[in-house]
Amino acid sequence: MQESNLWGILNTPLISGVIIAILTPILALFISTRLKFNLLKQLPDYIKDAGINPLLYRLSYVRFDLGRITLLSKSKKIVLVIFSLSLAIFLVFYLFFSLRLIITTPAGYANLTLNATGEVFLLSENNAMSYPDKSLWKFDQDMCHSDLFPNLAGKYNISYKLVYMICTTVGLQREKQNVENLVEDCTRSKVYLLVFSFFFSVYVIGMVMSIMAPVIITPKLIKYREEYLRKKFI
Repeated sequence: MQESNLWGILNTPLISGVIIAILTPILALFISTRLKFNLLKQLPDYIKDAGINPLLYRLSYVRFDLGRITLLSKSKKIVLVIFSLSLAIFLVFYLFFSLRLIITTPAGYANLTLNATGEVFLLSENNAMSYPDKSLWKFDQDMCHSDLFPNLAGKYNISYKLVYMICTTVGLQREKQNVENLVEDCTRSKVYLLVFSFFFSVYVIGMVMSIMAPVIITPKLIKYREEYLRKKFI
């Protein structure tokens, strides 16, 4: 039996691979002297005059030379937009599934997976419930003694192994400490999940802003340059 929390969700080839691919560049970014200067350097006066968000300008990985800047090619803009949208969509799906796990796991319950069968369920000291649909079944010792384990398994369409594990755990004094530990671990994991989700979201949003910065900033700077030259010479 193992806990089905953030770490269980992230322990899949797809999600783990995507998160590693997203987080790996952070090492290079923090080592980069250029990034340190970008975040702390004084902004040119024309940034505000051109209507550019200072944070967006600082996060950009591109050095903008006002005198030589040119519009991005259509193909480059498409690549940057698609990559940014991919990161944003991944973040939305990640937050949806991780936060749903927190919200749908009631206080006092551990969200668990039976290793032998892969069945997910909620467990507390006195009962166990189906998950994610909590209305399918709810077992306590009275339910466990109402019929034979194989019959209960067939009636509620769950495995005999799960029925046996639940009925030899819930409401029994000898298993109380073990269940309490599982519930405490699950509660801590929900806190870890919230903290990780917050910082991961900030990081991904920062990456999206960094990638999209040239797309947004370049036309504004070109427009500002054209207006400045027109006012200066006309």
